[in-house]
Amino acid sequence: MKSATTGSKISIALADEHGERLARGLLVLALLAAAALLLWLNRGTSFYNDELTWFQDLSGPNDLESILTPHYSHLIGTTRLVYLLTAETVGPDYLVMRILGVASVLLAATLFYVWAKRRIGPGWALLPAVLLMFYGSAWQHVVGPVGFTVTFSIALGLGALIAAESEGRRSDLLACGLLILAVFTYTVGLAYLVGVAISVLLRGDRLRRAWIFLVPLLLYAAWWVWAQQFDQGRTEFVGLVSIVKFFARSMAVNASGITGVDIPLLRIFGSNPALDASPTLAGWLAGLALTAALIWRVLRGNVPRSFWVSLGVLVTFWLAAAIADTDPFFGTQVYAIRYLFPGSSALLLVLTDAVSGFRIRAGWAYALLAVFAFSLAMNLVYLRDGAAFLRDRSSEVRGNLTMLELANGWSPGDGPVGGNGAVRYQVAGVIPFLNVGPDRDRYLQAVAEFGSPAYDLNEVRALPGADRAVIDQALRQAYALALLPTAVGPDRPSMCIRATPSRERFKVPRGGMYVHALGGKPATLAAGRFGPLPEVSLGTAEPGSWFRVLIPTDPAPEVWLATVTSGQARICSVPAPP
Repeated sequence: MKSATTGSKISIALADEHGERLARGLLVLALLAAAALLLWLNRGTSFYNDELTWFQDLSGPNDLESILTPHYSHLIGTTRLVYLLTAETVGPDYLVMRILGVASVLLAATLFYVWAKRRIGPGWALLPAVLLMFYGSAWQHVVGPVGFTVTFSIALGLGALIAAESEGRRSDLLACGLLILAVFTYTVGLAYLVGVAISVLLRGDRLRRAWIFLVPLLLYAAWWVWAQQFDQGRTEFVGLVSIVKFFARSMAVNASGITGVDIPLLRIFGSNPALDASPTLAGWLAGLALTAALIWRVLRGNVPRSFWVSLGVLVTFWLAAAIADTDPFFGTQVYAIRYLFPGSSALLLVLTDAVSGFRIRAGWAYALLAVFAFSLAMNLVYLRDGAAFLRDRSSEVRGNLTMLELANGWSPGDGPVGGNGAVRYQVAGVIPFLNVGPDRDRYLQAVAEFGSPAYDLNEVRALPGADRAVIDQALRQAYALALLPTAVGPDRPSMCIRATPSRERFKVPRGGMYVHALGGKPATLAAGRFGPLPEVSLGTAEPGSWFRVLIPTDPAPEVWLATVTSGQARICSVPAPP
């Protein structure tokens, strides 16, 4: 091979220089590094958003119907089985979910490598595979265990694509089986079903092998017809203009993530995760450049047959996402991070097929390696920040659940001692922190049957002060604590105390307290139990009337402390419950 200065061209496969053995060794090292990093980054995470819904669903009958019940129109059978088996064997142990989440990402990246090396050689195939392992732009799915549902479906789809390209009855059976599992796991499997269908139909023996994709398609169609009873489908009309806009935005978003150009460099010195993937001008330019390059490649001719397979996967996913992009509450979701891993992995399939067989000058090869290095560095920044967000959010969610269990009279983290999870009357009917989260009753029933994902009280006491202050707020919501006017005052007003902002915090009497504003001015009170200071607002007592707040008893020995933040008040005890 001549030097780069002579203007010679280097095979994009780099097979002569590296060899498949070296590439495999580097792949193994990358997999080990990714596994260690991802498991370290997702330490301290717990059930989050949809995961809590899947956990609470275990409170039902757990039969075949429950496994097949759609989740926001999606078939998530594998996830429901994993949650059921985990709960039945080890309880709600989130370590299982963390390991499965990481394993599914690494499996998808490995299968992408296997698929790509057939086209661009083992050396260059490492680049997209390694990027997927550390793809921080899609941090919700890469470092967040909740991504298992999507990433495992993608891994199964990639395996089906690889098997469909091989010859033999066993390969066909494997491709069909993997497709069935892919669509059983998540809807993104349908994109790979289309890809396999194109792969089969482009071959001369298409009629003999059509069953490979027809069987999973018919099974999914049967499920879809059955699932209409749950009325979760979206049937709004999506016009051509809306689809074109969605495709253009999706290209900009995924090009931004793949190249890393849309990540502000200031993130390197902070920890401010992006909660959406809205592209900047740099992202739009990257998307435009990739689109122009792909159009040029098609017009140039001699496109490999598998290019249309990859393009079918990408177009199907984006089309399905565009059709579903009609949520009246959240609005357009094209910039949602959850679309990035499936979209970017499919776009990388297309780009890999587009350069298959190409030979590029050494200078361009080095430029490509530089872009990869830059993208990897920027995506590691996103991965760090996204993981920090998930850990913080998980701590908050676990704290909320802890207070919900405590309000139900349980020892948090341990669940009920006997009983069946019935909700006691002291628990508020409407709890704000459950607005985006589990159902109160079903969560408690699941805890009663399988155990608790919440903190125990010792873990609560070990939390930082700011976190314990948030927990106090959650307990106030769980009990619906507030100053409410009452027509009946205290039985023994002589036993009352006078509270002012200058007075040190005082213990709330067991059972609660009566409050009467003094001096003709309103009195505002705050309370706390686990936090370092009483910071939870109980409301304001207007002058002229008695107000009351009832404090239910529970297993925690900590007492409530209160303070008057403005005005003056007479504080009297409420008769303690028997």
